[in-house]
Amino acid sequence: MLKKCLMLLLCLLVFTGTVFSKSDIKIHTDLINERLVPSIVINGQTVLQLFDKGSFDSTFARAENIYSTLMDVDEKGLDIGKIRIRLYKNQHMGMVHKIKIFDVTHGDIIANGTTSYTLGKQWAANIKNAADIPSESSLNASNGISQKSNQFPLMSFFTVLNDLNFFSFLKYAFVFTVIQILITLYVVTYFLRKERKEYRTYNRTLHQVDHLQDTVSFLKESIKKLNHTLDLEQRSQGNFKEEKEKDQKQVVL
Repeated sequence: MLKKCLMLLLCLLVFTGTVFSKSDIKIHTDLINERLVPSIVINGQTVLQLFDKGSFDSTFARAENIYSTLMDVDEKGLDIGKIRIRLYKNQHMGMVHKIKIFDVTHGDIIANGTTSYTLGKQWAANIKNAADIPSESSLNASNGISQKSNQFPLMSFFTVLNDLNFFSFLKYAFVFTVIQILITLYVVTYFLRKERKEYRTYNRTLHQVDHLQDTVSFLKESIKKLNHTLDLEQRSQGNFKEEKEKDQKQVVL
């Protein structure tokens, strides 16, 4: 039971660690050939630029969709660095755990002068490399936390909670509650087992004491019987001597 609780506790701790892995994702606008081109920036690195609107009303609407999807994936604790390229209906798209991040349109191919697969691989590689870079907000938060951690041990905990959105906060609150319950169960189980062990030891000791008392009582009775037997033998020997002396006197007379 305790091993299962510890394993579950370890899994929950790993899970909570993934909840906090937030990237700094933004939409940036670049002026290219007198045209405003939206781009996706992750941790200060431009990962893709959108010259084609695709199935959206505008390139900015498409960028907003990619941005929202990346934010949702990141806030769910999924690693956006594990993006993979998949081919669906003759169209390459970037996927993270079966969630579509982007697709490569015909306009993207023409604007970048490359193939659909090559452009998709390039965007996916850019996202993967950018996800490995610590975000500026996390660096600033860690620096601020390290300065206050000595005075306020729980400062890092509350700082992380403050950075989470409502969904992630509920997820972490649930995990934290489960961890507290598991710790409580572990402590209660530990002390119950310890109490049972002490109780069994006490009963064993009490049984040994009772056995020793019975042995002592038996030895006392044995000693009494032995003393009684010795007394009888001494009396019989005394009577025998007296009768022998009487016989000797009668012979002399």
